[in-house]
Amino acid sequence: RSPALRRCATPVTGSTMRCGVIARCALAAMVVALSACGLLGREDPRVEPERPATATRLTLIDPGAEPRRPVSFRLTPNTSVDLELRLDLHLTQRTSDTEASQTLDPPVTRQTVRLTVDRTDQDGSQVSFQVIDAGIDPAGTLLTDVQILQLTAAVQSVVGLTGGMHVDPRGEVTSVSYHDTAELPPESADALSSLEQGLTSVVPLLPSEPIGRGARWRTVSRSDATGLTLRQTTVYEVTSIEDDRLTYRATITQDAPDQEVDTGEGPVRLLAADLVGSTTGMVSTTGLVTESETSLRGSQIVEQTDGTDQEQDARPRRVTQDLDLLLTVKPVEAAEPAG
Repeated sequence: RSPALRRCATPVTGSTMRCGVIARCALAAMVVALSACGLLGREDPRVEPERPATATRLTLIDPGAEPRRPVSFRLTPNTSVDLELRLDLHLTQRTSDTEASQTLDPPVTRQTVRLTVDRTDQDGSQVSFQVIDAGIDPAGTLLTDVQILQLTAAVQSVVGLTGGMHVDPRGEVTSVSYHDTAELPPESADALSSLEQGLTSVVPLLPSEPIGRGARWRTVSRSDATGLTLRQTTVYEVTSIEDDRLTYRATITQDAPDQEVDTGEGPVRLLAADLVGSTTGMVSTTGLVTESETSLRGSQIVEQTDGTDQEQDARPRRVTQDLDLLLTVKPVEAAEPAG
């Protein structure tokens, strides 16, 4: 169902949670939110200079009320916006119905990305980006000072990263490229993953047919993100269309079949996974100004054989994990127009 499933599948044992587990869960859950929030689901990125994005199938359910008109993105060149992505995650897990649940409550994480429209033509717009800020809010967590420093360093590892992406008139991000990724440290993998999910989720995918208020459409995507097979279905509904401003809401379902998952920390089998949620949002069709709030809840059941079990009888341990998160995307103080 998500890269977070892959990275958080390892049970957190003992009274002290390892910072590495917290960091991976906090960062990878950003990927979950952005791929599942009903904007644009994408595969987990690999650190390559450039790679194409994954297409999503769209079906128009209802064109909405009259008057209807084609709605597409024609971004204004030489304009910029700073967007902040903020994630609040709660995760609990239990190994049986008789045992008390264990809570993983990582700090709120945030990334701020500056987007600049370089040029626009009939095929879409070329947009450059730069990560200008990132951090965490450790208030209310049980992290030690050392763990806070380690997690902050992981989150901030992509600050300063630049690149570009192409957005077609329907809102499809057809390619993403990075500058100087070879210099990124290994711990930046999850932060880079959440960054790309954020970039490809800046605008929703729109139907090519004319639409009006109340229009509804469904997107279905399948991917093998990081070796994990998942399916996502999102149903959008337009709540208003005014000039270049479109507001919408969406419902999301995401699931994954029974499969082996490569976590790098021992054999893990995903037995079941389901995620549901909703999104409300606003987007400008002439700029990259967007606001949204996504609430998601889900659960997964995994079987894992850890080192202790291998030394004894190698019997897998079944763990149920419940995920609850809130993702917000909003403009921060406006950037000066480019040029």
